[in-house]
Amino acid sequence: MALTATATPRVREDIIGQLSLEKAQIFISSFNRPNLSYVVFPKKGSYGQLLEILKEHQRDAAIIYCFSRKDTENLAADLREEGFKALAYHAGLESEERRLNQEKFIRDEVQIIVATIAFGMGIDKPDVRLVIHYHLPKSIEGYYQETGRAGRDGLPSKCVLFYSYADAFKQEFFIKQIEDETERQNAMQKLEQMVAYCEQATCRRRHLLAYFGEEYQEENCQGCDICLAPPEEFDATVISQKIMSAIVRTGRRFGMHYIIDVLLGAKNQKIMEREHQNLSVYGIVDDFSKEDLRSIISQLLLRKLVTKSGGEYPILDLSSRGQDVLKKREKIYLPRLKATAVSAKASAAAAADFDKELFEKLRLLRKKIADEKNVPPYVIFGDLALRQMAFYLPQSEESFIKISGVGQEKLKQYGEIFIEVIEAYAKKNNLPEKIIPEKNVPVKRSTMSRRVKRESSTYQETKKMVLQKMSIDEIATARGLAAPTIAGHIEKLLSHGEEIDIEYLRPSTERLEIIKAAFQKSGGMALAPVKEILGEDFSFEELRIARLFR
Repeated sequence: MALTATATPRVREDIIGQLSLEKAQIFISSFNRPNLSYVVFPKKGSYGQLLEILKEHQRDAAIIYCFSRKDTENLAADLREEGFKALAYHAGLESEERRLNQEKFIRDEVQIIVATIAFGMGIDKPDVRLVIHYHLPKSIEGYYQETGRAGRDGLPSKCVLFYSYADAFKQEFFIKQIEDETERQNAMQKLEQMVAYCEQATCRRRHLLAYFGEEYQEENCQGCDICLAPPEEFDATVISQKIMSAIVRTGRRFGMHYIIDVLLGAKNQKIMEREHQNLSVYGIVDDFSKEDLRSIISQLLLRKLVTKSGGEYPILDLSSRGQDVLKKREKIYLPRLKATAVSAKASAAAAADFDKELFEKLRLLRKKIADEKNVPPYVIFGDLALRQMAFYLPQSEESFIKISGVGQEKLKQYGEIFIEVIEAYAKKNNLPEKIIPEKNVPVKRSTMSRRVKRESSTYQETKKMVLQKMSIDEIATARGLAAPTIAGHIEKLLSHGEEIDIEYLRPSTERLEIIKAAFQKSGGMALAPVKEILGEDFSFEELRIARLFR
């Protein structure tokens, strides 16, 4: 049996070939991690942006990946000066220091680990809420594995990547030092795929899954910066024509850097030797920076108007489609360039509506007990359990055992002390205990695949809460999922013929009519065009539910 977490279709074929497996059966589960949100920020003022993100998650466990050992140590030291509990982790540290740093992180004695890729492979910490790539990863495989260390308990967690061309150039430099030509070309191709992921203007989740051979069906993942805040487009016709003309007039035999230098009127020796300063395209761009032009060329490559040959020194050319567009002077619209990073708060789904103050009291209690028992805090209770406690306010053993992760043994060990804290807080703040739905016990059927079991279980748990007339937000909070996911569950249940009454979820007559008109105007039943028409006043989950009443 050969097992791997992130094998692309090509790697799977290689595994079968290398091991000479005959009639091999391949089993693949989904690569999708719906509880993770993906964000790429331009690396401008990145340290200030990093501090903002960490302050938003000041009580959450975070891993920050850096390019080198020196980078990890410097950044960890800087963060400690800012008041954060941060330690470095890399292969150059003494083994005992590495062990202690990892142990402190697992036990919540340190909030942040700043690491190279050496960290995380064997770590058993399910409540990492934030994985940040402060420098560009070498490949999508590596990036996917490292982001996979976030949210292993299934709760919403963020994956943030800071991207700049300078980081890509740095990776390129080291790749060019690889002596084996095949290995070097393979590494360069993987880096190009990573850069394409950062520069694209379409759903990042779909891009990641497609890389591993999985097709993502949803129109909007509601879990990446592109889907949550689609970039506006601008008329890029003139600048695109200038770029494509420069490629043609310089002889279709130069790379991106040279073309940009010509457009910006650089006075370097190679341009002068070739007399390209005499071309009509020389120095004709004065309203875009070098970084802007790189981004625009990348978009033209993604739109397949411009092509790039392989090899260490790729050459730009026009595709047949690009030639037609240039000749006919067709309009070209590209995503508007982002001058600054958007707020991290706007980059992911809203947090669940549990009582934050009570959650913090329960978290400190959990830490105290964990320290006394010399175990990591999540061994006592996971974050999901604490969030449910802070939402439902269970004040009896009968209620407490209904919390996720609470069995007879944990009820016996910790029930009384946790209930006491909850009861005192509820009394002080005059808060009533909420009804907790019964835990769902999935029916065992030997013929059902594990994946189908999981899906059936999660849909049925949502169904039980719908039958109790809980709102979508309440269900999302109780289950630690995003509201659009719950709306999707309801839609799926109805499509499978489940008998559930969702009349109580019907939008008001006025809002429903507005939504219906927007669907009619869009000419279809897709959600994204309707959301674009209606704007921020209507959420995706409301549109999805409204679509059921059409």
